[in-house]
This record gives sequence, structure tokens and C-alpha cells, in this order.
Amino acid sequence: MNKNKKTHNNEEKMNKPNHQTEEVKKDQDCGCQGDKKDNASQQESKKNQPEKSSQEDCDGCDKNKDEQSSSNSGDKNNSSSQDEKDLETELLQLKNELINEKLKSQADLENLKKRLQKEKVADVKYASMNLITDMLVPLEQLGQVLEMPTEDEMLQKFLLGFKMINKQINDVLEKDGVVEMKALGEKFDPKYHHAVEKISDEKQPNGVNVAVLQKGFLYKDKIIKPAMVKVNEWSENKNGENK
Repeated sequence: MNKNKKTHNNEEKMNKPNHQTEEVKKDQDCGCQGDKKDNASQQESKKNQPEKSSQEDCDGCDKNKDEQSSSNSGDKNNSSSQDEKDLETELLQLKNELINEKLKSQADLENLKKRLQKEKVADVKYASMNLITDMLVPLEQLGQVLEMPTEDEMLQKFLLGFKMINKQINDVLEKDGVVEMKALGEKFDPKYHHAVEKISDEKQPNGVNVAVLQKGFLYKDKIIKPAMVKVNEWSENKNGENK
């Protein structure tokens, strides 16, 4: 019995230290594991730090990019607004130019209408002018023949009928606007008279028509035939006095 007790006690003693050593080992293991955990956490923190800094750098870059993009967008907006203003100004100028061109075209059209109307009126007014101009010379010659003196009674009666016809023709022409110009005794005017001959008679006024060789005519305030006249002209002496 005693031996068994001793043996049992010895076994307990042998087992106790083993238990303690296991606890120590556990404690050591725990300590190592704690250190490992601390080291791992430190390493992770170190790893995370550059990531954070890089993340911060990226955030800063993003901010810079945003600011740059916002500034660029602002410049683009300013540029686009300026372009819009320039376009509006250009459009306004073009609009004013078109309005002026339209007004000018309308004015030109109105002037053209007025001119055409005047030409139309003139064409109607002077429609017979060329025909009448061509008739004046033979009619005047006929009148000169009819005014020739004759003593033959038969011829006088014959000419009387032609004188009546000539008068009717002249009345029609006068009614249409043909008027004989006064030239005899009038002051010579190159606008209405053509000087065919010149004389120098101091007894008559200087520069006056003394004879009409061919009559002149107006047709509705227009000269269709100037008068062919003989003009009296005389010169002055050296002292500036009339002869």
C-alpha cells in the first residue's frame, strides 16, 4: 500500500511539472502569437498608410482635375458666350443690310415704275411727233405755192380750194399741239433759230431776225423744227461806239 501511494505521489509530481511547462509553453506561445499579431497589424498599418496617402494623392489629383475641368468648362462657356454674342452681332448686321437692300430695291422699283409711267405718257403724248415733223416741210412748201400771186381768175379759184384744204390740215395739227414759233423781228436765239444768212444794217436793231426763210414749229412744248432765219448783225468801231 505504501509503495503504491509513493508511486502515485511520484507520478503526480512528475505530472505537475509537465502541466506547468505546458502552461508556460502556452503562455510563451500566446506571447509569440500576440507579438506576431502586433507585427502583422503594424505591417498592415504600414501597408495601409501608403495606400491612404496614395488615396489622398488620388483625391487631390481628382480635385485638381475637377478644378481644371471646371476652369476649362468655364473658359469654354465664356468662349461660347462670346461666340454667341459675335453671332448675334453679325446676324444683326446682316439683318440691317438686308433691310437696307430691300428698301433700296423698293425705292429703285418705285423709281423705275415712275420712269416707265413718264415714258409711257411721253410715248402717248408724242406718238405723232415723227409723222408731223415729216409733214411740216411739204406742207410749208404747199403754203408758199398757194401764196404766190396770180392774175388768172381760173387759177385763183383753183388755188382757193387748195388753200381751204391746207388750212384744215393746219387746224388739225394745231389742235394736236403743233404751234408755229414767232421768229420775225425776234431776238436771235440759237435754241429756236438757225441763222442761214446774215446782214449788216445799222438802221435795224443789232442781233434781230429780219427775215424767216423757213418756219419753226413746237409740238407740245418740244422743238420739232427750228426756224431758218436771216439775222442782222453789225460790228462796233474801235472806240467801242456803234457805227
